[in-house]
Amino acid sequence: MVSEKHKFLVVDDLEHMPLMSRLSISDLPIIFVTDAVVEDGQISEVLSAGAVDYVCKPFDTQILKLIAKNFVELTKKNLELKKEIETRLKSH
Repeated sequence: MVSEKHKFLVVDDLEHMPLMSRLSISDLPIIFVTDAVVEDGQISEVLSAGAVDYVCKPFDTQILKLIAKNFVELTKKNLELKKEIETRLKSH
């Protein structure tokens, strides 16, 4: 299994970036990419922790780029919807 320390190392680093002053960590689509041997339950553990995808090597870089692009677009749309909802709630 992935240790708690390793699993959230990336998330901890992200929370200290300037971008995070505008976003919540839950707004970021996190894709785990690994070359490690996948153990039973590891993928479900990471996905349960909030990752949107888990990719094991070897992988096609074009497909990984498309996965990332799609998640970025979905995230942008979700943020736009949240802003629209906030705007409508404030006007009522």
